[in-house]
Amino acid sequence: MQKNLRTQIYTLLRRRQCNFIRSKQRRLFSSQCKSERVCKTEDSERPEETRISQIESQYTLHFRNSPRKHPLGLRKVWTNPMVHHIWSPEELDEACKYIHRKPKSFLDKCIFFAVRNIAYKGFNFFSRYDVKNPTAKSTVWRLIFLESFAGVPGMVAGCSRHFRSLRKLQRDNGWIHTLLEEAENERMHLLVVLQMFNASLLTRTVVCATQFAVTMPLFLTYLINPRILHRFVGYLEETAVYTYSQIIDAMETPGTHLNKEWSDLKAPEIAMSYWHLEKNSKWLDVVKVICADESHHRDVNHTFANMEDWDTTNPYIDEHIEDCRKAWQRDEDCYEEGDAAKRSMDGKSK
Repeated sequence: MQKNLRTQIYTLLRRRQCNFIRSKQRRLFSSQCKSERVCKTEDSERPEETRISQIESQYTLHFRNSPRKHPLGLRKVWTNPMVHHIWSPEELDEACKYIHRKPKSFLDKCIFFAVRNIAYKGFNFFSRYDVKNPTAKSTVWRLIFLESFAGVPGMVAGCSRHFRSLRKLQRDNGWIHTLLEEAENERMHLLVVLQMFNASLLTRTVVCATQFAVTMPLFLTYLINPRILHRFVGYLEETAVYTYSQIIDAMETPGTHLNKEWSDLKAPEIAMSYWHLEKNSKWLDVVKVICADESHHRDVNHTFANMEDWDTTNPYIDEHIEDCRKAWQRDEDCYEEGDAAKRSMDGKSK
């Protein structure tokens, strides 16, 4: 009898506690919604803040909308920590050209044959990709799979160099940053493509299976002979530049499938933020800068494959420093523009 009574009392107390928590959550949510409505009303009454919000919008793209605030009271701010090259229109025309490095050694010929005849042509056959006039569906599948795979070798090589530096208790001489930046750049390509198109369940399954199958072999290959992996990626990026240049030609040629379906597509905001594109940029402009990035990865990996001493200083260090200097200058200009807009808004309010 006493045991049943204690059980009933405990159940009653639990119900009251749950009701109290639920009512507290409702009050918190209603207050947050009310504050959001007040903020929206104030924003509509003060159009001067529109320019400031546009300047800062690129930093909040990578956060999901949530009524909750940061637990420490901080503002949710995002900016890509990996500095990458911003292509000028003159550089794009030169970078999007297909350049082939002829294989010299027997190992290079074997790698090129595997990439060109087995991987590239085999992938075209199974994905039903028409090189002359590809459909939008086959192209989307190709881009998602290509970019999801292309982000693996750079991360594998960067982690291998990182562990090597720890084992040997010495500096890496700048290789790690270039390799990790390549992996991050390929991942951003994938995110940009996924902002435009959806990946089917079959595509996601193939991507997961491929990543599981190739990561460890690539890691072991880099431990045995890094030159093999760099040459493989170099020829793989050659194929990527060749593919993207064909896609660009198809999008610019009237009457093709890609011209009909993709010519009027606008660039996603994440792409305009990442590459600092103009506000009226099209999807074609995004494909061009992606092609330019792939051409840079091609040159980097062929250069690394040609190097005899793995302790030599990374030849792209000066290029990274220059890109960092330009990125810092862009941030300063952005902050100055935001401060000027705020001062003008304060002056009008007074």
